[in-house]
Parts: sequence; C-alpha cells; structure tokens
Amino acid sequence: MSDINNISGGILSELGVSAQQQDKEKSEELGQDAFLQLMIAQLQNQDPLSPQENGEFIAQLAQFSSVEGITNLGASVNNLVNEFRSSRALEASALVGKSVEVGSNQAPLVQGSNLNGTIVLPASTEQLQITVTTPLGEVVRVEQLGAQPAGELAFAWDGRNSAGEAMPPGNYRVNANAFLDGESTEVPVRLAANVNSVSLGSNGAITLNVDGIGEIDIDDVRKFL
Repeated sequence: MSDINNISGGILSELGVSAQQQDKEKSEELGQDAFLQLMIAQLQNQDPLSPQENGEFIAQLAQFSSVEGITNLGASVNNLVNEFRSSRALEASALVGKSVEVGSNQAPLVQGSNLNGTIVLPASTEQLQITVTTPLGEVVRVEQLGAQPAGELAFAWDGRNSAGEAMPPGNYRVNANAFLDGESTEVPVRLAANVNSVSLGSNGAITLNVDGIGEIDIDDVRKFL
C-alpha cells in the first residue's frame, strides 16, 4: 500500500497541490478530473496480493458519481439562468415604443395626445385637486375633481391651459392634493410615458429608458399600457 500512497502523492504534485494544501484539502472533495486520475492510478498500481476491497471501490465510484452529478447540475442551472435572462430581455425589448406608467409626477406632453396618469388616494377625500405646472413652476391648469373614494383614480390632461389654449409639447409636472384629516395633503401621482429603449445589465437587470423621465428599473413599472 506504500506504493499506492507514493503514486497518489506524485499525482497530487503534478496537479500543483503543495504538501500544506494536501493536509488542508484532505477533508474537501476533489475536483472531478483530479478524482478520476487518482482512482485510475490507484487501480493500476494496487498491490495484487492485497487488492482493494469491493466496498471501498464502490464507495469511491459513488463519490465520483456525486462529484460528476454536482458539476452537471451546476452547468444546467447556469444554462437555465442564461436562457431566462435572454427570454426576459427579449420580452422587454417589445416594450420599445409603448407606454408605461411609473411613479413620477413629471412626464412629456406629446402634441395631439393627452397626458395620462393615476392618482393614488390612501383614503377617501372630500376634495381632490390637480395642478399642472411647467418644470419652472409656472401654473398651467388647475382642476377640481371633488369628492373621491380611496384607491386609484385614472385621469387625463388634454394639454390645454386654464384658458383653453393648447400648450406646446414638452415636460410638465402634475401634482395632486387631497383634503385629508382636515388639511390639504399631497398624494402620489403616476404618469405614463413612452419607452425609448431597453438595456440589459451584466447582472441581468433590465433598465427602461422612458421618455422625459430617464432610466428606471423594469420592476418599478406600475402599469403597462
């Protein structure tokens, strides 16, 4: 058996494993290739007068099978992850040119179109007001929507100011204030805008470039229109 030990040690040396590493890695699983080389060398050089026990040999085969199975499983999982990322990116690319609703109160007004959105009311209100302003804070339109129940309320601004004049295309801000608990409280607004492009990050994250809003994570989209 001393000959077997010498051969095993020689193979480990060829694999670039130092004596110190051998002591450390005795309790760790060998890689698939190294394990196979050791087992073949052991079979070729075992003492004919003292052959390896069947039970021990079967145990080594079982260990090799386990190492091979774990390696194959890891490769399969990686393939599935890559396929999922590619599929998700392909689906996201279909959003280019379409509208999504995101948690932003600023979005572009396109000529001949409405600026659509949703107001999120945490509780019912006696009075709901919408104020449309330019990015510089100039008030364009104020609308009183009266009493509204709690929940999501869809709205659309037709792009006209309080005098009924059509406003030029560009970014506009929409703020909503509800009369809650005896005082005027600003409530969340979500606006819709077109998706200009889609990008896939190295970590698999999908980012949408939304017109007038910028880059947002696809998970931050609240509604696909």
